[in-house]
Amino acid sequence: MERKIGEIFTYEGKAYQVVVSNKCDDCAFEFAGCGWLMSKVGICNHGTRSDKTSVVFKEIKNMEIKNNQIAIYIPKG
Repeated sequence: MERKIGEIFTYEGKAYQVVVSNKCDDCAFEFAGCGWLMSKVGICNHGTRSDKTSVVFKEIKNMEIKNNQIAIYIPKG
Protein backbone atom coordinates (compact mmCIF):
# COMPACT_ATOMS: atom_id res chain seq x y z
CA MET A 1 0.00 0.00 0.00
CA GLU A 2 1.26 3.48 -0.85
CA ARG A 3 -0.23 6.60 0.72
CA LYS A 4 -0.06 10.01 -0.94
CA ILE A 5 2.06 12.79 0.51
CA GLY A 6 -0.14 14.93 2.75
CA GLU A 7 -2.69 12.15 3.27
CA ILE A 8 -4.17 11.85 6.76
CA PHE A 9 -5.15 8.40 7.99
CA THR A 10 -5.96 6.65 11.24
CA TYR A 11 -4.25 3.65 12.78
CA GLU A 12 -5.25 2.17 16.12
CA GLY A 13 -7.34 5.22 17.00
CA LYS A 14 -4.65 7.83 16.30
CA ALA A 15 -4.35 10.16 13.30
CA TYR A 16 -1.20 10.38 11.18
CA GLN A 17 -0.10 12.43 8.19
CA VAL A 18 2.29 11.37 5.42
CA VAL A 19 5.13 13.92 5.14
CA VAL A 20 8.33 14.07 3.08
CA SER A 21 11.44 13.12 5.08
CA ASN A 22 14.41 10.83 4.66
CA LYS A 23 15.08 10.53 8.40
CA CYS A 24 13.47 7.55 10.11
CA ASP A 25 13.94 9.38 13.43
CA ASP A 26 11.12 11.72 12.34
CA CYS A 27 8.61 8.87 11.99
CA ALA A 28 6.01 8.01 14.62
CA PHE A 29 6.61 4.30 13.91
CA GLU A 30 10.42 4.34 13.93
CA PHE A 31 10.60 2.78 17.38
CA ALA A 32 8.38 -0.14 16.38
CA GLY A 33 10.69 -1.72 13.83
CA CYS A 34 8.48 -0.51 11.04
CA GLY A 35 9.03 -3.29 8.47
CA TRP A 36 6.00 -5.27 9.61
CA LEU A 37 3.82 -2.13 9.64
CA MET A 38 4.14 -1.32 5.93
CA SER A 39 1.08 -3.37 5.00
CA LYS A 40 -0.96 -1.42 7.57
CA VAL A 41 0.31 2.18 7.32
CA GLY A 42 2.03 2.29 3.93
CA ILE A 43 5.38 2.20 2.20
CA CYS A 44 7.90 4.85 3.23
CA ASN A 45 11.13 4.04 1.38
CA HIS A 46 11.91 6.04 -1.77
CA GLY A 47 13.16 2.91 -3.51
CA THR A 48 9.78 1.19 -3.29
CA ARG A 49 7.44 4.20 -3.69
CA SER A 50 6.18 5.08 -7.16
CA ASP A 51 7.02 8.79 -6.67
CA LYS A 52 10.59 7.91 -5.56
CA THR A 53 10.18 10.10 -2.44
CA SER A 54 10.98 9.03 1.12
CA VAL A 55 8.22 9.76 3.61
CA VAL A 56 7.50 9.36 7.31
CA PHE A 57 4.28 9.20 9.27
CA LYS A 58 3.75 12.02 11.78
CA GLU A 59 1.19 11.68 14.54
CA ILE A 60 -1.28 14.56 14.55
CA LYS A 61 -2.06 15.72 18.07
CA ASN A 62 -5.30 17.43 19.14
CA MET A 63 -7.35 15.49 16.65
CA GLU A 64 -10.57 13.66 17.40
CA ILE A 65 -12.34 11.06 15.32
CA LYS A 66 -16.15 10.89 15.55
CA ASN A 67 -18.51 9.10 13.21
CA ASN A 68 -15.58 8.28 10.93
CA GLN A 69 -14.77 12.01 10.52
CA ILE A 70 -11.66 13.80 11.73
CA ALA A 71 -11.91 17.05 13.69
CA ILE A 72 -8.88 19.19 14.51
CA TYR A 73 -9.11 21.55 17.46
CA ILE A 74 -7.27 24.85 16.95
CA PRO A 75 -7.03 27.16 19.97
CA LYS A 76 -7.94 30.82 19.55
CA GLY A 77 -5.08 33.28 19.09
